[in-house]
Amino acid sequence: MYCRTRRRVSLSQRRHGMVVIRRIRLALLICDTPIPTVLETHGDYLAIFTRFFRESLPDPLVELTMEGFDVVHTQDYPSLDIGYDGVVITGSGMSI
Repeated sequence: MYCRTRRRVSLSQRRHGMVVIRRIRLALLICDTPIPTVLETHGDYLAIFTRFFRESLPDPLVELTMEGFDVVHTQDYPSLDIGYDGVVITGSGMSI
């Protein structure tokens, strides 16, 4: 997640007065729903994982986008044509 060379970026890539030097796009395969107490306190898995990954970024000039896909109930999967940088799987209560 570290970019060694700075490249020219357009004005649309500015965020909070800083220039974004790298964009990361992740697909989140949602395999379950958090238990009610976790859901009330921290939100759904998309909110939890997005917050976790954003807080883990070593460089504030990296912009993270995460898109959630419910692979259990709606059987919604990411398109291979979109070009994600990575795929994250939540796991489920059935996988324990």
